Amino acid sequence: MYKKLLSSLNKLNFPGGRYTYYPLHTFWKNDLNVSQWWNLFVQSYSKEKGVDLYIHIPFCDSLCTFCGCNIRITKNYTEVETYINALRKEWASYKNLVGSDIKINSIYIGGGSPNFLKPVDLEALLQEFNINEETHSTIELDPRKTTTELITLLAKYKFNNLSIGVQDVNQSVLKEANRDFSFEKLENFIKLILSFDLKQFNFDLIYGLNGQTTESLEISIKKILTLSPTSIATYPLAKTPWANNSPLEITREAMHTLMISLDKEITKKNEYIYLGMGHYVKGNSTLAISRNSKKIRRNISGFTDSEQTNVLIGLGVSAISSLPGGLKQNEKLLDRYLDSIFNDNCSLAKSHWRTDREAELEKQFEQIVCRGEFEMKSIIDFESMKILIEEKIIELRDDKFVVSPFGKYFLKNICQTIERHKN
Repeated sequence: MYKKLLSSLNKLNFPGGRYTYYPLHTFWKNDLNVSQWWNLFVQSYSKEKGVDLYIHIPFCDSLCTFCGCNIRITKNYTEVETYINALRKEWASYKNLVGSDIKINSIYIGGGSPNFLKPVDLEALLQEFNINEETHSTIELDPRKTTTELITLLAKYKFNNLSIGVQDVNQSVLKEANRDFSFEKLENFIKLILSFDLKQFNFDLIYGLNGQTTESLEISIKKILTLSPTSIATYPLAKTPWANNSPLEITREAMHTLMISLDKEITKKNEYIYLGMGHYVKGNSTLAISRNSKKIRRNISGFTDSEQTNVLIGLGVSAISSLPGGLKQNEKLLDRYLDSIFNDNCSLAKSHWRTDREAELEKQFEQIVCRGEFEMKSIIDFESMKILIEEKIIELRDDKFVVSPFGKYFLKNICQTIERHKN
């Protein structure tokens, strides 16, 4: 299977987004203003369904050479305090429109390094939201600077998933990436969170890092799996202007070979199943059960089994919000974001009204990624599907296409094929 997988990966390798929202950012038309955004939010919001919430914390102590996120390297904590006040003010603008009792289905705090915040300041932020045991609460953590005080706070607020930025545990690879870390420290960190009964945690891993080989990566994965993460998210190295290990220095086939090595080790004992888009979950996890019952969802924050809502609010610098009728991104530069919030109560750097066809395609892409199927009648150009059928990525059954087990590795390609022939 892996020989065929490598052949198909090399044949069908096309650049493109990950389809966590649609249309992709490069096709936004900037045709939605601040007043229209507020009106659209009020029209879209349902008190019963609530919202999904993403909060971006950009701060880090140092720069990891692989990082392509919107980050701010700082030692000046005053910047952080100002930023937290801006987040609270931005959220207040939404509460002022529909009431302070907004139901939070899920909250995802990403970065940067959210645990750059002092626990007292993180708690001051968390108090702004209606978080309870039913809320799907996730926070990204840098395991190099996590304290018992922080874990105590996360347990208090019933966080039910910790997303831990591991990337690799090979010392020479981590040194190249400007990360001072060890597998022993990771072991101790996992012991800490388990002692607080925080049993659901994800590991983020990157392949294509400078110094990585298939052999070193396999050894790292074997070590990582001894810690039994609930889920694993794998990502190819993204090109960044400051990195000396950009994807231009590694061949396409080498990247695919590393990806296959990851997959082999993670799925070898049948404990983990592949959801697609680089995500693996334990077969007995709630996410796997939801996938099997076709209740799984996916948005900018990743796969989730939280209650269905079509309102995602992004708070913070560069954060993206998604409503049924439109999309909005906040200012990407921290100073501009702060100015827009403190002066105008809203940050809008880029926006887009969704057309009916775009909304239809977004639903179809979620069907492909989360359900593994899509209707034949929605395909305008059947000829475009032939290569996917020939590569055994999809199968035609009655009046719909079904993604094969092999095809889970090509979900992005299926979406790309449909998008290219959407008109």
